[in-house]
Amino acid sequence: MEAVAPTDTVPKPVGDHRWTGLAIGSVLGGALGYVIHANAGGGACPDAGGCSNSSDFPGAVIGGVMLGAATGYLLGSTTPKGSLPDAPPPGPMPKDTGLTPAQGAGIGALIGGAAFAYWASVSDGGDGGPEDVLIIPFGALIGAFIGGGLARE
Repeated sequence: MEAVAPTDTVPKPVGDHRWTGLAIGSVLGGALGYVIHANAGGGACPDAGGCSNSSDFPGAVIGGVMLGAATGYLLGSTTPKGSLPDAPPPGPMPKDTGLTPAQGAGIGALIGGAAFAYWASVSDGGDGGPEDVLIIPFGALIGAFIGGGLARE
């Protein structure tokens, strides 16, 4: 007597993206409503007052959230969930990056220092004073550690 393996002939429910669409739609709709509200003169008012807009009710934001959520829910209900197509696994990391750890640290220090220098120039008005310039070596140090750690001979 042969044993026959049972087969499942009942299709599994696939599902859809209703709740994902609702969440994404409400965030995007609310952001769009905020932009519309801010451009119509309903932006944030300082504590001292001086705003010409007498209404602080963000109707455009709430309407944008509601409209975006409804649109996202409807679009998500028509989009079935499916598995991603089979893709080959990624290849192994290269054993040789062509850089010594010292070269990687140098490149990382340059990139980290440049990034922190840019950050120092735009943060809090960035007048380039000593308190802003003091953070640049920290960026270079962080970059040197990352760059040196990723370099492989």
